[in-house]
Amino acid sequence: MSKKPQEAAAAALMPMFIIVLTPKGGVGKSLLAALIAHFLSDLSRKLRAVSIDSRHPTRRLLERIGVPVEIADLPTGEALRKDPHAVLRAFAPVQTALSQGAGSADILVDIGSPAARPFLSYAIHSDLRERVKDAGYRAVVVVPVTAQPESIALGADTVMYAKQIFEDDSTVIVVANERDGALPSMNDETMVRLLAHADATFVMPTLPPHWRKIDAASVLPGELPEMSLEEIARIVGESDDMVRVVRGELRMWSRAMHEALRQGLPGINPDKP
Repeated sequence: MSKKPQEAAAAALMPMFIIVLTPKGGVGKSLLAALIAHFLSDLSRKLRAVSIDSRHPTRRLLERIGVPVEIADLPTGEALRKDPHAVLRAFAPVQTALSQGAGSADILVDIGSPAARPFLSYAIHSDLRERVKDAGYRAVVVVPVTAQPESIALGADTVMYAKQIFEDDSTVIVVANERDGALPSMNDETMVRLLAHADATFVMPTLPPHWRKIDAASVLPGELPEMSLEEIARIVGESDDMVRVVRGELRMWSRAMHEALRQGLPGINPDKP
């Protein structure tokens, strides 16, 4: 059932509980989570984060821009066999962030691909929808996918489960990472399933070729305009002329992503509740 206009407007003003997840690795999830954090930081919004991953790839980036990060490590191997319920207890930092945030700061939950399915199970068994709502948050689920058939299929399942768990109290966003090319047309059955429960979609354009060196240096595209040409040159190992091109390309990419987030995240764009 759709919300009344007054209810929709009130929901748009609520702080966000943002979950970035997909069971498929290598689709740009960590980059997307870091970009969301950097975008919200640029807007001077208060933000807390929870990293649920074996490597916690975004932890250093988030802490560098002043975002406090709670760490959740999932049990594996023998520890998991001895205590199957340990997985559910491992997500305790999520509840800690909800309690400490108390509706006063956005929360970003960055979930590694191995933790995606356990997290969805935790969300069901812990009644996370009600916990998020009672803490004064609106759930926003961000699901990145690439053109690979497996990524689209797993993304479709994730979108469907997310909407079933959080219902109309949520915004589900599909992010099409064009790293492997454009996604199939809407005539594709899996694409139809992917977008059936999505509230919004936007494209993550292919990153310029020098991005891997910049990513290895733990630098976000949005941070490049603040860096000198000499600093960028040391990272990419190119001449001044090429460095100017690299900075310009990544500046355009970052602006496109920030505008997509401005349009897609609820409550950010004043013209779009």
